[in-house]
Amino acid sequence: MTKYVPFGKQTPTDFICEIQFDSCPNKKLYCKLLQINTYGQWWGIFASNLPDRFVCLKNKDTIFDFVTKYGYMDDSECVNYKSGSFGICNRKEWRGSHADVIQSITDIYVPGIPQRTRYSGLCWYSAMCFAAFFTYDLKNIFIQNSKDNLLNKYIETCLYNSNDAEKLRRHLYYKYSLGDDPSQNPENDGQNGLSQLLILLAKLNIPFICLVAPNLSPIQFDVIDQKKKKIVLNNSTPLLLFVRCFRTRWKPELKIKFRGHVYQLVSVLIGSEQCGHQIAAATCNSRISRWALADSDACRAGIGPVFWKVKSHKNESYNQFVSRWWNAWSKMIPVTMFNSDSFCDFSPHNRSSCTLEAKMKKTSCTDFNAGLVNCDFIYIKM
Repeated sequence: MTKYVPFGKQTPTDFICEIQFDSCPNKKLYCKLLQINTYGQWWGIFASNLPDRFVCLKNKDTIFDFVTKYGYMDDSECVNYKSGSFGICNRKEWRGSHADVIQSITDIYVPGIPQRTRYSGLCWYSAMCFAAFFTYDLKNIFIQNSKDNLLNKYIETCLYNSNDAEKLRRHLYYKYSLGDDPSQNPENDGQNGLSQLLILLAKLNIPFICLVAPNLSPIQFDVIDQKKKKIVLNNSTPLLLFVRCFRTRWKPELKIKFRGHVYQLVSVLIGSEQCGHQIAAATCNSRISRWALADSDACRAGIGPVFWKVKSHKNESYNQFVSRWWNAWSKMIPVTMFNSDSFCDFSPHNRSSCTLEAKMKKTSCTDFNAGLVNCDFIYIKM
């Protein structure tokens, strides 16, 4: 029998197998412990009418950060956070579930790159690496076009080995003039993930094109490294296509045809001006229905990437699938709590910044403009 203990100031010492929130009146969402393996505890986030979310919590202490520093939306955009109960089970009687799902995730699982210190500004680096190197097809573009064996080695290992991630960061700075000076105070770090990724692409002579949403018009600009050196770009057929969304709402196309070639969406960099933070999401093995989302702050707390899959329905049209896929994006990403319980919303739907707080705290939100979430969608040539 499961007994329920209200959230306190720390995680109970008992065996926790369930999490219930009472911050939303309908209580459509709950979390359940599914499996325990070498990576940690695998939890499911279940909500009516939404894809199931799966996340690995490194150890028991991680659970407290999981329920207090982040919120989880149900299908009505109500945020489940901070207030609720832990379900306590008898460890010997507990039985895992969703073994096949967890196994399919652990086959590709990486914890991501954690923030170096509590107040460091390396979220851009963590996001850049996850967006560029998690999906095999995209990672392979970098490796196939690089003759730098050390670079290739660290590209392969950075997402599951934090020491190699730091070695890669230093290598990128000292050899490619990319990113933050490793010798400076971590609190002074801070870049834009895509602008730094473009430096690496240019130096590896990988052709790319950038479009700006919503009109998808090409952007003409110079790529300049951290030594203020302009890099000559490869103007042959682009292998990568980027769509930059700045303070606008744009529904991403799963495939884009550009100058006679087709490009497929594989990942996205997501930044919030509101809380000054950048995260990333990437497809699992280039499958548009399966996604993983990584956050450097969450990784530092022992919270692994969040995984979900938008399952196709029988007799469903392509347009119906895309509609459900995009609807899921408005609720899948955890809401970050910052500045004394302010809500930082990372959904690429780019709601106005006051929307979620107004709904939860029953205040007014009359701002119907696009919010402060800026996305860079990454496509690869098919």
